[in-house]
Amino acid sequence: MNSLTQLASNLIGSQEDILALEEKSSANILVISDTHGDYDVLCDIIEEFGHISDALVFCGDGVCDICSYIQDSYVDESLQEHLPPVVAIAKGNGDSEKNQIIKPKTNELPASRKIITAPNSISFTVAGRNIFAVHGHRFSVDYGLENLSLAAQNLDADLVFFGHTHRPFRYEDSGTLYLNPGSCSRPRGGNPASFAFVSFPGMRERYDVSFFGIRSELFGRFSFYPINL
Repeated sequence: MNSLTQLASNLIGSQEDILALEEKSSANILVISDTHGDYDVLCDIIEEFGHISDALVFCGDGVCDICSYIQDSYVDESLQEHLPPVVAIAKGNGDSEKNQIIKPKTNELPASRKIITAPNSISFTVAGRNIFAVHGHRFSVDYGLENLSLAAQNLDADLVFFGHTHRPFRYEDSGTLYLNPGSCSRPRGGNPASFAFVSFPGMRERYDVSFFGIRSELFGRFSFYPINL
């Protein structure tokens, strides 16, 4: 269960869980981007995949939705239970750096205001792999990966997650995985709304990557299905 605390590293979770994540021999990462205010689909994705994920990476443009989820988790324990123990967020071009949430009053403490910071980029370690997450607009990802790959090389990143283009994408170069989960709200280029689930070590390759499309169902719910790029 996530502690709902943002640390100096900008990761959201307990220091104990972050250290445990670094030492794991294998891990599952849920990668989401570009929700653009579509809070309901974020909730359904986390409900379905959060409990089997060791970390959630959000690649920007919808940080408000992550903050709403955290705020609601204070009063709905089931939301907190589904949230992976470690959450990393990166600021999109449509996001604010500082995001206020309200921690509600309890029997012991009065209501309080908290600030969730969305950095332009975030780096951390999962099962010995170096993760680098950004939104992508600062690296001109609409025009290619050259700038992003230079930053990844400087950081010795093993996995690079980004958003912004609203198109699902994966590419591996010299052992580094570059992945865009697509947008789970506003897809482009004829792609379905989507997100990604990354496991390693993979069974067939270095990283096992699954993309999922999103389908609207009755009563405002969503279902998910595998898609191939």
